[in-house]
Amino acid sequence: MELLAVAALIALLAGVFIARAGRSGSKSAVLRAGRELYLTARYARVAAVQSGREVALVLDGKQGRFLLTRRGEKADQGEQVISDSYSRAYKLPETVKIERVKTEADECVFYPDGGTEPALVQIGDGGSSVTVLVNALGRVRLVQGVVEDVETGRVDLDKK
Repeated sequence: MELLAVAALIALLAGVFIARAGRSGSKSAVLRAGRELYLTARYARVAAVQSGREVALVLDGKQGRFLLTRRGEKADQGEQVISDSYSRAYKLPETVKIERVKTEADECVFYPDGGTEPALVQIGDGGSSVTVLVNALGRVRLVQGVVEDVETGRVDLDKK
């Protein structure tokens, strides 16, 4: 009887541990993807300043990926995908989705002067989320959880 009670307790604890491990694996996938997006955005600013051309962080929610493109100097050159040792197109894990994007379009453009268009990108798996914030000065932050608004990096002197 005592042996049966001990076996039941071990089974119960094992079940709790397995359930927690499954959730933490999903959360770590969200954190890894968020960190990759954060590093890609930081590199986009460096690439824009170094090349002297605009670099866009393209957010493709339908295909679950993001990538960097360099704008051509002439209109007919179009855009070139940046793929080097620091940047590549990143495919999100199956469970992780781009949940919210707050920019002018589905991209965040980094300018050669170091500035950028403010952006807020939230990715998650329905349970846990991370948010990447980019302000107008090109500063990039990674925040765990949901953020309601994007920092512009600008001060409105007319507001009281």
